[in-house]
Amino acid sequence: EFVSEDSFFLARELFQWFRSDVIQQKPFKETTLEIAFLHKNGIMKWGKMSVVPVFSPAGLLIGARGIVYDITREKQQQQRLEKHLQRLQQEKRYQAFIRYALERLNQTLDPYDQFPPLLNFLRSALKCDGMLLYRLVEGEQRMLKRLFCTCYANKTCKKLQEISLSDEEKRSLTSTIFWRRITDVPERFRFYWEEERVQRMLVIPFFVQERLLGCLVLFWQDVRILHRLLFTTAQIMAHLFAQGIARHEEWQQNVSSQKQLHEQKLLLEKAEDMLNFGQMMSAIAHEIRQPLQSIRILSESPIYWARSGKQLSYANLLSNMEKIVQRVQRIDSIIQSMRQAALSLQIIQPEKVSLHAAIEEALELVREDIVSAQIEVTKHLSLTEKCILFHPSQLVQVIVNILSNAIRILRKQSEPRKIFVETERVNDTLFLRIMDNGPGIPPEREKYIFEPFFTTHPGEGSGMGLYVVKRLLALYNASIVYRRKEMTIFEI
Repeated sequence: EFVSEDSFFLARELFQWFRSDVIQQKPFKETTLEIAFLHKNGIMKWGKMSVVPVFSPAGLLIGARGIVYDITREKQQQQRLEKHLQRLQQEKRYQAFIRYALERLNQTLDPYDQFPPLLNFLRSALKCDGMLLYRLVEGEQRMLKRLFCTCYANKTCKKLQEISLSDEEKRSLTSTIFWRRITDVPERFRFYWEEERVQRMLVIPFFVQERLLGCLVLFWQDVRILHRLLFTTAQIMAHLFAQGIARHEEWQQNVSSQKQLHEQKLLLEKAEDMLNFGQMMSAIAHEIRQPLQSIRILSESPIYWARSGKQLSYANLLSNMEKIVQRVQRIDSIIQSMRQAALSLQIIQPEKVSLHAAIEEALELVREDIVSAQIEVTKHLSLTEKCILFHPSQLVQVIVNILSNAIRILRKQSEPRKIFVETERVNDTLFLRIMDNGPGIPPEREKYIFEPFFTTHPGEGSGMGLYVVKRLLALYNASIVYRRKEMTIFEI
């Protein structure tokens, strides 16, 4: 008994299977047969038949009893569920691709170096045969310039390096283009389509602030159905590449600006060095001119007296020679001071230095002078010390130079003679103050204290100490100021 023609058709197909088993005399027992076949109306059908053998009282097989089920609807529903599950799995897979790409692009400020591995990864993930990334270059001739290419065949990457665009072609790059056959492709690109045996091509333009920036091209060398998820994923990736290119170009501009600023800074430093050099040469000329003029007068005096018919006494001649030696020594002292200043102003590899340890070492170096001058030294050092980047010997030299100036000034006044050394930390900045109760520097001369050869006591010292201090501190991004309140204060 059959409820419909479909069930009769299904039973006949299933019976053919059952009959072949009987003819081949396979051991027959209760069984279930399932089959998929193309119905006469062109629709795929699925059927199932449960067959139970019927035996005679003597145990001989005399027939069979079967029930036929049409399971087409169940199978179709199962297929829909499987496709849905597959789509969900693909969505998760593509979401993982996008997350991975985001992580790679956000690893560095300039993501440009991440493009080649990402393109290769994306090509493998989307199972395409090639992928090309183009950047639109506006100029006298508008063109697409290829940035990267990743293909199974390396020879493919040698083609389509640059593509000139007409106005109409640029206008067409407003949405995703999908070419399914060669007749869809613009005529001038068909050679590439034929040579590479391309069957499908996807062109995805990408934009930054509504400005066309370039396009991502994917192609396949076989005929396949491209589902919606692939299109969406490719479009998202194209957008990520657009953001990456924009960040790269912004980074390049920043680097270029920083380079220009650095060059300008070098020019300013060079100009400042030349200015300092000019000031120093002027100071040297001024310092040397006086002893040279004195040497000239002392040397010419015996000649003058000889031409006048008079003879200079031996004692006067010896006195002149001693004065000449003193003037030469003065000139030599100036030159030596200049050499030492030049050598000390060379930056040495900085290290992490304890400021408090440098203070203790500097005080130890000048301890004999402090004791002989009967100076009382008081220290107020910050409890929260912070290491600084400086060369240890140059940091000690800075502190010693300031202490030496204070000691030399204090020697000339009556007691009490006091020096105060204190440090203070304010946020990430460390301050060092060296103070004394000396008379200080006259207000009208304060602006000259950091210039070469400046001294308030001619004949004592070279006048290079504070100049060297300021230049050394500048090498390590530090500064020094002079203030006069109740005490003389040098603050670094």
